[in-house]
Amino acid sequence: MSDYTFTPRLDDSGMLNNPFWYSDNPFWQAPTTPPHDYGLPNCTCYAWGRVLEILTEAGYPNPYQEVYNNLCPHFQNAYTWDTDTLWTVSSEPALGAVAVYDTTDSSGTIIGTPGHVAVVEEMPDPNTITLSESHYGQVYFDTRTVTRANNWYTAGWYVRFKGFIILPISVTPGGSYDLIVLLAAMLRKKKRKKGGLI
Repeated sequence: MSDYTFTPRLDDSGMLNNPFWYSDNPFWQAPTTPPHDYGLPNCTCYAWGRVLEILTEAGYPNPYQEVYNNLCPHFQNAYTWDTDTLWTVSSEPALGAVAVYDTTDSSGTIIGTPGHVAVVEEMPDPNTITLSESHYGQVYFDTRTVTRANNWYTAGWYVRFKGFIILPISVTPGGSYDLIVLLAAMLRKKKRKKGGLI
């Protein structure tokens, strides 16, 4: 599949009632009390819909079925996504990738559930990324810029980075990205191995 120019999502425009996050989204569809308890605001509902949006924009064939079958086939809590996905998981970020996190307690001990997921929207340099995300029962949409030095999240939050789920598309950065970022992404693509961290 040919490269497509990646457009970062940096605000929530066009999200409200969009099928990506509502009627077509299995987290929104989840039978709970009250109805749609896993819909927005919720990190899993957001990330699932954002990946569907990206694959659709990229012209991926059957994007809904691809995301439904491969991103997180069992629709569990966020911290399981890196082990549940059928796509490649990497220790290095890529545009559109889903960042997966464990939850920790205040002492730093990993408790796993529920974890967190967010989507890589920008990579201004190899050590900095901007994430888009949502938070269960709290924030509908926000972005944050994080660094490798802080293990890809904001210091002080009770999360631990696990890996990036790499989307099955070839992405050309849009906007004013450095050439080195594009070259690094191309090198990572050549080194990827199905199902493992690199």
